[in-house]
Amino acid sequence: MIRLLKNHPFAVKAHFDESLVATFAVPKEELQAFIPDSLELDTYQDRWAFIAVALVQTSGLRPAVFAPWLGQDFF
Repeated sequence: MIRLLKNHPFAVKAHFDESLVATFAVPKEELQAFIPDSLELDTYQDRWAFIAVALVQTSGLRPAVFAPWLGQDFF
């Protein structure tokens, strides 16, 4: 599965206009049930795990072989 995530099937172009990332620390026991066995939580002092939320504004998102006018803007 991880190998498939590293090899995207086609190149993509986009412009990242803005991003806002908020990270929250929560007791690791509260998150462990949501994490598959194949993954491991990032922790601080073996007590806190982290949840991150990313809000991203992009413009012109499209496969690299497409013309720029075919790009879409997303939030």
